[in-house]
Amino acid sequence: PKSLAEQFFKEDCCTYLDALEWEQDHPEQAENLAFPAHVAAYNGDFEHVKLLIEQGVVNINERDERGATLAHKAAGQGHLKILQWLIEMGASMELTTQSGETPKDVARRFGQLACLKILGGDGDKTETNQKRHQNESTKQDHRRKLTPKEEERLRAKTKLDQLEKQVDIAKKNYRQLGGQLDDDQKHETMEQISQKKIEELENQLEFERLKREKRESELDECRNEIVRLVAALRTYEDKMRHLQQRPPSGIFEQKTKKSLSASNKRQKRIEKETGLVFMRRNSLNS
Repeated sequence: PKSLAEQFFKEDCCTYLDALEWEQDHPEQAENLAFPAHVAAYNGDFEHVKLLIEQGVVNINERDERGATLAHKAAGQGHLKILQWLIEMGASMELTTQSGETPKDVARRFGQLACLKILGGDGDKTETNQKRHQNESTKQDHRRKLTPKEEERLRAKTKLDQLEKQVDIAKKNYRQLGGQLDDDQKHETMEQISQKKIEELENQLEFERLKREKRESELDECRNEIVRLVAALRTYEDKMRHLQQRPPSGIFEQKTKKSLSASNKRQKRIEKETGLVFMRRNSLNS
């Protein structure tokens, strides 16, 4: 058919036949439109896988036509980051493909030891199955020992957990579509109140800082004034000490005047007693 289309220059038919041949040669890439998350997990495109799951486009445990999940694809190619994220998000690691393989079995088959370690060790499949059966039998034995009321309570608790998970998924999808829940509004209101309180405390802290700087400036001025007054006081004390050590110039004149006044009084007393008059001789005339 392709040769006839080329012979008669049927470009549309040639393009269609080329696409069919490419899909036959690349079956994994041909699944892009049907299972984009599986292809992203297979290629190790973590951001694409995360976006598709968080946006609710695909389910975290979605299966392809062979029954493989995203964990099977990531484990088979050794993409640790995607596998670890899927485990943290609650993806089931016990789901099997049409051939009965879990993600751990796929990792073991392709020799992805790091993924095998994350998924719970490198033991044989038979040992894993035995442990699984033992756990299931233990749970069944434990349930057999429960009373009817306890079994009802256990079923109710399991149902409640499932509903809570579904509610969480629905809330995430609602938020991603632009919706806002009452809890989100309360949380936003609390954040606004907290932010306002923080701003008030920051303003108060700034005011106290400026007030402290002003007090420190006044304290520095007081210290400088104290230093100046101490220096002036010491200068005054030095001057007083110097004046005390140096004798004053007027003491000798005072003593001379006292001696002259005493001699004058003595002369006057002698003149009164004797009747003689003493004549003062001027040293300059003599």
